[in-house]
Amino acid sequence: MMKEENLEDYRQGVSSYAFNLTVALVILVILIDAWNDYVEGGFSFFFLKHMVHSVVLFALIGLERFGRVTKVNGIAFAIYSVVFSIMLSIPVRFEKPGFEFEPLFLKVEMTMIIMAFAIGVMVQSYHIVIMILLNMLFLVFCFTSPVVDYPVQKLLFYFFLVNGTGYIGYRLHVSFVNLGRKLSSANTLVAETNVRLQKVNAFKDDLLRIIGHDVRTPFVQLDGLLRVWEDEDLSEEERKFMKSAMQKAVSQGDFLLQNLVKWTQTEAIDIQRHIEYISLEECVRSSLNLFEPFILEKKLSVVLDLDGRIKVLTDSRLMETICRNLISNAVKFSHVGDEIKVVTHAEPDSIVLQVWDNGVGMNDLQKSAIEDKTIMKSTHGTSNEKGSGLGLAISYRLIDQMGGKISVHSEKGKGTVFKVVLYDFKLDNSH
Repeated sequence: MMKEENLEDYRQGVSSYAFNLTVALVILVILIDAWNDYVEGGFSFFFLKHMVHSVVLFALIGLERFGRVTKVNGIAFAIYSVVFSIMLSIPVRFEKPGFEFEPLFLKVEMTMIIMAFAIGVMVQSYHIVIMILLNMLFLVFCFTSPVVDYPVQKLLFYFFLVNGTGYIGYRLHVSFVNLGRKLSSANTLVAETNVRLQKVNAFKDDLLRIIGHDVRTPFVQLDGLLRVWEDEDLSEEERKFMKSAMQKAVSQGDFLLQNLVKWTQTEAIDIQRHIEYISLEECVRSSLNLFEPFILEKKLSVVLDLDGRIKVLTDSRLMETICRNLISNAVKFSHVGDEIKVVTHAEPDSIVLQVWDNGVGMNDLQKSAIEDKTIMKSTHGTSNEKGSGLGLAISYRLIDQMGGKISVHSEKGKGTVFKVVLYDFKLDNSH
């Protein structure tokens, strides 16, 4: 027999049509029997039994409408009520004058065949076993009863006929359950595919926006600076300033392009990684070197508290991207003369990287956006620095791929702290 959990989807899918049809047919059969009994004996015991049975089934419909009885349980009750009603009335019918056994026997067996099939298809499969056992008890009663003289061959024929019908109902039930599971799996696959397509479309739209606007910005700046550079009347001081501006434009363009490459890689599933133990301290220091012109321009003080023993097991490019983006965010949103602090330390089962700044901070909406790994609308820095909104989204995705965690604590106007926790590491005590 099939397990209960395998039938859950099917039981929930039993329609109102099946319930109404089953109960309506049962009531119809009962009313026909009631009419026959009324014609034969008026308001006899059997007629009144049918009337009470009908009232009970109408009450069942009402209970189902108010949600007090499930459709599956309602179908099972209706079917069992017919079977028990017939079987419990047999001893009384035997006492009636002129009682003929064969019409009653055929009626019981035909009812058992139909009910075993119906309950096997529409309800749980174990009910088939119960119906077969009830039919066996009825046949044993017929075989052992002194008032019944019925051929054993016919009893065996109907025994196998009911069992075969029940088995067919069981196989149909199994087929319906399997079909329901396949349909459910297909619907889940379609839903997942739709979600992926929506993400791909969002990815495409963001990519076009960044390429169409943010990637062009550094090159437009360079083009303008080079045109001015051709002016022979520029003083040495002005040329130094323009050289610095060109270096910043190149650095911004390179940083943005690297982020674009990393972002497309986070969306791919077949990117080859070169996994090795790398020094977290070296990643932090090399990232700080990239932003040295911006740090100097804003006169920021950088405080480092780095544990040189920490080696992280990852692709060095991933770790460098994370460090660059977190430090870039701190530099971008710090005010002139602010302090940036980078801390690394080891815990018993993990290592922690924290990047602190006391800059502009974030509101709840901004924090929620980055925690959802979505690309935020770019916000200009305190010195009007531009960005693509890619950096933090990339960092969150990369840390997920590395099996780590990242959290942010920030208050508007009070600064931001990013905390990264990684679990694949070792401590090199030679440092």
